[in-house]
Amino acid sequence: MTKDPKGMGVLNRAEHGRLRKYCLALLCHMPHAPATQIRSLAISEFGSQVRVGKTHLPMPSIRTFQNTLKNWKIEYRHEISALRKDRKFSGRAGK
Repeated sequence: MTKDPKGMGVLNRAEHGRLRKYCLALLCHMPHAPATQIRSLAISEFGSQVRVGKTHLPMPSIRTFQNTLKNWKIEYRHEISALRKDRKFSGRAGK
C-alpha cells in the first residue's frame, strides 16, 4: 500500500476541501470524539459518496478517518488548543 503525499488524500481533497474543513471544525469542537462519530457526521453532511475532482468516491473508511484525525491532532495541535481556549473563555468576556 502506498502512502499519499501529504495533503493529497481523499479527506483533504474531497468536495474541494470542504470535507477537510468540516472534519477539522468537528475536531476543534469535539476533540475527544471518536473517528466513527466524526465519520458518521460527515456522511450526514456530505453523503456516502464524495466528489474528488470529477469523480465520486465512497466516503473514506473508519481506519482512514482514524489515521487522518490522529495526524491532524498532531499537525494542528496549536490551532486546536487556541480555538478551544477562545471558546472556553468567550462566555466570560465583560463579567
